[in-house]
Amino acid sequence: MIPATLALVAGLTVASLTDGAMLSVSLAASRTGESAQIVVDGPARFAVLTPTLIRLEYAADRRFEDSTTFNVVNRHFPVPVFRTTVEEGWRVIRTSSLTLRYREGSGPFGPENTAVSLAVNGRQVVAHPSLDSSAPPTPSHNLGGWQRSFEPWTYHHRPTCPSNASGATCQATLPPLHDGLLSTDGWYLLDDTQTALWNPGSWPRPRPQHVGAFQDGYFFGYGHDYKLALHELAQLTGPAPLLPKWMFGISYTRCCTYGQSDYENRVVPDFRADHVPLDALIVDTQWNTSTPSSAPSVQEDDGWNWNPTRFPHPQQFLDWAHAHGLRIALNVHPTIEEVDPRFRRADRIAGGLLAAGDGSFGWNWSDPRHAESFTSVHEPFARQGIDFWWLDWCCDRISRVAMPGLTPDTWVNQLYAEDLARGGQRGFALSRIGASTQDWTGTYPSGPWAEHRYSVHFTGDTWSTWNTLAFESLMTIREGNIGMPYVSHDIGGYLGPPPGGKDSDDLYARWVQFGAFQPVLRLHGTAERLPWEYGPAARASADSFLQLREALIPYIYATAREAYDTAVPMVRGLYLEYPEEPMAYRFDHEYMFGDEVLVAPVTSPGAVASTQVWFPPGGWTDLFTGVRYRGPGVATVVSSLERMPVFVRAGGIVPMKPNMDHIDADPTAATLLEVMAGEDGSYRLYDDAGQGRGYRRGEYAWTLVTHDERGRGGGSVTIGAAEGTYPGQPAYRTFAVDVVGVSEPSSIRVGSSTLGRMVAGATGPGWWYDTLAGTVHVVLEPTPTKQSVNIVMAGARDMLR
Repeated sequence: MIPATLALVAGLTVASLTDGAMLSVSLAASRTGESAQIVVDGPARFAVLTPTLIRLEYAADRRFEDSTTFNVVNRHFPVPVFRTTVEEGWRVIRTSSLTLRYREGSGPFGPENTAVSLAVNGRQVVAHPSLDSSAPPTPSHNLGGWQRSFEPWTYHHRPTCPSNASGATCQATLPPLHDGLLSTDGWYLLDDTQTALWNPGSWPRPRPQHVGAFQDGYFFGYGHDYKLALHELAQLTGPAPLLPKWMFGISYTRCCTYGQSDYENRVVPDFRADHVPLDALIVDTQWNTSTPSSAPSVQEDDGWNWNPTRFPHPQQFLDWAHAHGLRIALNVHPTIEEVDPRFRRADRIAGGLLAAGDGSFGWNWSDPRHAESFTSVHEPFARQGIDFWWLDWCCDRISRVAMPGLTPDTWVNQLYAEDLARGGQRGFALSRIGASTQDWTGTYPSGPWAEHRYSVHFTGDTWSTWNTLAFESLMTIREGNIGMPYVSHDIGGYLGPPPGGKDSDDLYARWVQFGAFQPVLRLHGTAERLPWEYGPAARASADSFLQLREALIPYIYATAREAYDTAVPMVRGLYLEYPEEPMAYRFDHEYMFGDEVLVAPVTSPGAVASTQVWFPPGGWTDLFTGVRYRGPGVATVVSSLERMPVFVRAGGIVPMKPNMDHIDADPTAATLLEVMAGEDGSYRLYDDAGQGRGYRRGEYAWTLVTHDERGRGGGSVTIGAAEGTYPGQPAYRTFAVDVVGVSEPSSIRVGSSTLGRMVAGATGPGWWYDTLAGTVHVVLEPTPTKQSVNIVMAGARDMLR
C-alpha cells in the first residue's frame, strides 16, 4: 500500500503519493480549479498555475494556506498539462516549459534541495531558488525594479558640484533600485511568505502562526519572454486600473505659494493665452490649515480646513475650475492637530487616534476604525468636488500601518483607490510606493507587488540636474519590471539646480520634452516651471511639446488600455521587445512608448545636443524631421531645443487630436492618423467614456486601422468600423490622414468616390501633397462611427523603395 498525504484544497480532498516509487500523474488542460493544480509531498506543496509559474509552499505543520493574500488575489488559472513523478527520492514536476525537482523530506526550499530547469535563449539552465533569506544569494542578473522616492538621497547627501560650474551640471546623489521581476537569468522567485491574508472587499489579517518552518513563494520561469512574466504577474496579483483620460493630459502644481486668486487670475489664464493645454491643478500644502480662525498651531500642512487667506471661497474656486475643464487634487499630509475643528469627530470615529505628544495625532490605517476616521476627514472636500488626492507621504510622523504583512504605502493607496471606486470613479492615488516614512530606503516583507493596482507613483523631491533627468528615464523603465504602468516625476525637478531656484533654459526644455513621452506629465517645483517663465527658445520648445503631449492623448490612452489588458507597461525597456538583442540592454535609458514610438531622451546640456540612438531591427522615421533610419544599428542624432530623438516604426500609425485647451474641450474634433511609410502596418484605436468604471464592463470600442504599402492601384489606408459601444459614443467621427514618406499620388479615392485636391492647409474634405516633407495630407468628411472608410492613393509609393 502506497502511503498518501491528504490536502484539503477549496473543499476537495486530494491524495498525493509520496514514497520513492515511480508514479506518474497527468492532468488534462481542460480541468480547472486549484485542486487540479496541487501536488502535495509531505510538508511541501506545489501548485502548477501555468507552464511557467509554480507556487512553492512549505509548512512543517502541514497547515497550508488556501486564502488569498494582499499580493496574490487570484490562483484560479486554467490548469496546464503537467506530470509529477517521484524519482530516486526527488519529487519531479514537469510542464511544457519547466522541470522542478525537490528532494523529499529535506526541509524548507533552498538551493541545495530545490532546482528548476528551463530554457533561456535556446539553452537549458538550472535555477536554484531559495526562500531562505540566510542562504547565500543565487546568481542574479536582475534588470532592476523600483525605489520608493528620491528624498533620502536628495536631502541627506550633498550634490557633487564641479568648481565654477552651474548648479544644473552638479551631480545629485541618486537612489539605488530594488530588484524587479525580470532578469536575464530567465527566472524570479517572488516571496509571499509573510504577506497578510486578504480577500478584496474584506479586511486583511496577519498570517497565522506556524509550528516550524513556513514558506510561500511563486517561481516565474519565463526565459526571456518578459512580457509573459508581466502578464502572469498581473493575473496573479490583479491588473492595474485604467486611469481617467484626463490624467494623461497636463497637470500642474507648485510648492507652496499659489492661492485661489493666483489660479483664477494668472496661472490658468496664462495657459490659455499661450495656447498650452491644462487638465489638472494639483494644489500643494498652501490649501490647508489646522486653525482657520488663527495662526497655525504646530504645522500648517497638517490641517483639514481650507486656508481662508489663500482660498477664501473654496466652492467658488472648485466650480470655476470644473467649468474651465480642470480637475483638482489636494495635497495630504496625514496627521491632524488637536486644535483642528475636525479633530474631535475623527478621534471619536477612530476610538482614539495615535498621539505624537506635540498636539498632533495620526492614524493606524490597519485598524478599520482608523481607516474610517481617515476617510471621514476627506469627505467634506469630496462633496465639494475634489477629483483625486495626492498623498504626500505615508506615514507622516506618527501615522502608520501596524499590521504585519502589509506594505504601508500600498495599503493606504488601496484605501484611497477603493474610496474613489465606491463613488463610481476610477480608483487610484498619486503617492509614493512600496515602503513608508519609517523605512525610507528599505523594503517590507510584502514588497511593492500590489502597488500597480492602486498607484500613480509620485517619485518625490529631486535636485534639478542632468544626471537626475537621465536617472528618471531609467527609473520609469525599471518600474515597469514590477508591473507599474504609471510613474509621475516632478517635471523640471523639484528643488531646482543646487542650491535651488530656477532651471537653466536647456535643462527645463529637455525635461518637458521627456515628460511629453512619460505615462503622466506633471509640472512641479519650488520655483518657476511654466514655459513663459523661461527664455524664448525654451518657451517655444516647452509650448510645442506640451501641445504635442495633449495631441497624443488618443495614442497614450490606447497604450494605457493595453497596459490594463496585457500588463505590458506604457514605457518599455527595449529588452521587452528585443530580448535577444544585446544593444537592447546597453541602451538602458532608451525606450518604447507604446507599440509604435521609440524615445531616446536628451540628457546632456546645450541648445544643440548629440544623442547616440540604437535603432532596433526594421525601419524608423524621425517624428520631427521625417528622416528615416534602418536598424539594427547605432546613429548619432542631433537635436536643437525644438526637437528630441523620437521615432515611429516603419508602417506605424499614431493617432492624434488637434491642440485644445483641455481634453474635453471638443469631443467632436477630428482624429489625425499619422501613418509612416516603409512597411505595411495596423493599429487598434481605443476609446471609451474617459472616466467611470464602464470599461470594466465592456463599455468601450476598438477601431482597426490598416496601412497597405503596395495595395492594388497604390498605397491604401483603411479605417474600420468601430467595434463596441460606450456611453457618449458619437454617432459620427471625423478623420484626417497623413502618410509620411511617399511619392505624390496621381489621385485619391475614398470608397468609390474620387477625393478632390485642395490648397495646402485647407480644412477639406480633400487632399494635398507636401513635396518637401514627402507627405500626403487627407481630410475626410464626417462618417458614421459604425462605417468603415477605405482610402486608396493611386501611384503613391514608398520614396525609399
